[in-house]
Amino acid sequence: MIVRYAPNGKEHEVLLKGVTGPIVEVSADGKLAAAAVREPGDSTLQSIRVWSLESKEVIHTYGSHCAQVIGLAFSSDNKLLASGSNAGDIKIWDLAATRE
Repeated sequence: MIVRYAPNGKEHEVLLKGVTGPIVEVSADGKLAAAAVREPGDSTLQSIRVWSLESKEVIHTYGSHCAQVIGLAFSSDNKLLASGSNAGDIKIWDLAATRE
């Protein structure tokens, strides 16, 4: 999936490999992107991946939601990432500790 974003008014474009769904969130400073990615062999299980937009590499992969992820949001300081699914669960991920 190609993601377009414009931190500080400067437009950027990056290809995030493995992203098939429409839910992608870019941090306010334009340094990180997060997306839900379906797990191979399981059409319902989705993990959350976080990319460095500078290196275009996955820097974190977080556990799974057992339903479709419908929302992602970075905290204003980029220390936390929230994800929510259509089953009603919300998870808060600690980006520094790479855990929920």
